[in-house]
Amino acid sequence: MKKKPLVTIIMSVYNEKIKDIEYVINSILEQTYSNIEFIIMYDNPNNTELYNALKKMVQYDERCKLLKNEINLGPAKSLNRALDNASGKYIARMDADDYSFPDRIYKQVEYMEENRNIDLLATECSFMDEQNEIIGEYKYPNVSQNKLKKLLYIQNFLIHSTWLVKKDVYTDLNGYRDFPSSQDYDFILRFLDNTYELDVLPEKLVLYRIRASSITKSNSLTQFLM
Repeated sequence: MKKKPLVTIIMSVYNEKIKDIEYVINSILEQTYSNIEFIIMYDNPNNTELYNALKKMVQYDERCKLLKNEINLGPAKSLNRALDNASGKYIARMDADDYSFPDRIYKQVEYMEENRNIDLLATECSFMDEQNEIIGEYKYPNVSQNKLKKLLYIQNFLIHSTWLVKKDVYTDLNGYRDFPSSQDYDFILRFLDNTYELDVLPEKLVLYRIRASSITKSNSLTQFLM
């Protein structure tokens, strides 16, 4: 890449374990693509221990911005606040449970810069358990972009923490809408209705954590109904 556009990584933290968050943060700060800003939204103002731990993790890296909500806002409003403070051409999503491989951002930006018609790029991923052990993998169907979009109207299979999105798209769609769950799928459906283009990079660039108590498992009926 001749040009290295700024990429903003946005992440919301609520009540995750300190060791898990440190694992995630280090995966972003150790990216081979260095032109980044990392906005961390802290959405649990009552837990001062976790907040102080976060401050220590990022205090020596000027690329990091730690923003604290005065009250608990939930993931959608927290991510929208991060978007309001983002300066990057591209927005990368990261969940406080997951892990990005060192060349994730570089490979996604390289693809987006070479394919200017693509507005959102996801990747494949591997699954890890609560001990950071790989327990499986996730591959997308090998279909055309048009077929991919048609399938998304039936089910959301894009892993949120693998997204790289043009910031202009988030601006045009007014970010995330505030639902109890499935905010990412709502965004994707609005994205598709506005004739944007998406693609999937067939590489496993993220480790997606599977927990017994994850939202996906505990609120599966709510997510389906939403």
